[in-house]
Amino acid sequence: MLVFAVDRMFIRKNFITDGLESRAFRTGS
Repeated sequence: MLVFAVDRMFIRKNFITDGLESRAFRTGS
């Protein structure tokens, strides 16, 4: 259960990071 929670948090963090990077890339272009 703990591993699942950590994995979910890691995926959410990556998802948010990807969203910020894509937004910054679009703004910079």
